[in-house]
Amino acid sequence: MKNVLKSIGMAVLYFLAYFGLQLIVFCAFGTVGAMQYFSQNAGNIDSAAMTAKITSAMLDKATLIVLISNLATLLILFFIWLGKKKKLISAISLYKVKAKALAMPALLGLTLCLTVLTILSVLPISTELMNQYSVVSETLINGGILMQLLSVVVIAPIVEELVFRGLILRRLSRNMHPVVAAIISSAIFGLAHGNLIWMAYAFCLGLVFSYVCIRYRSVLASMATHMVFNLLGIIEGDTLKGREVS
Repeated sequence: MKNVLKSIGMAVLYFLAYFGLQLIVFCAFGTVGAMQYFSQNAGNIDSAAMTAKITSAMLDKATLIVLISNLATLLILFFIWLGKKKKLISAISLYKVKAKALAMPALLGLTLCLTVLTILSVLPISTELMNQYSVVSETLINGGILMQLLSVVVIAPIVEELVFRGLILRRLSRNMHPVVAAIISSAIFGLAHGNLIWMAYAFCLGLVFSYVCIRYRSVLASMATHMVFNLLGIIEGDTLKGREVS
């Protein structure tokens, strides 16, 4: 029992470290927004307008913020890897997978995205929840296509799989059944996404990503699934945005 609690505690610490880096970057951009507001409205400060300015500064740069925070996480993992190469590879399941073996995980990512889009379109979700989900989702397609691809399709899946499947799932699996470890790590993965709808399907996706990681014994496989899922999501989001503009 002691080892189980220790594993859960370490998993929480990994998540807090990951979340903390994202929070720091978000706050930095919010601070820039506040400074811009003060410089433009010296002597005429309106708290509501200032809050709106700060929020806008963060949402407008959401894709960049995600990129910077994830790169910071990746940089930290890289420096750890330099000192503990073999140990870290084992600790986060970063084992090599043959390129042709990644075809099925990639195809699964496509299937998952189409399934999620279909379910969201038929479920009786309230208009308020869907509007909140749409606003949050659109923040990730504010940047140019290259920024979206780099941030959401490449870097985010790499970092999230290293953290949630590599570090958290791997750590939990040492002292509990893999199914229980997958459920806990997926719940943490869901919480990391904030929005209620995102949280719900991120939890389900986390279970699938966990299965892929365990099945192929490497986070590289779950990265492939995750990347294709995000790629289809970006394509669908940009397509809908284009229709609205036209």
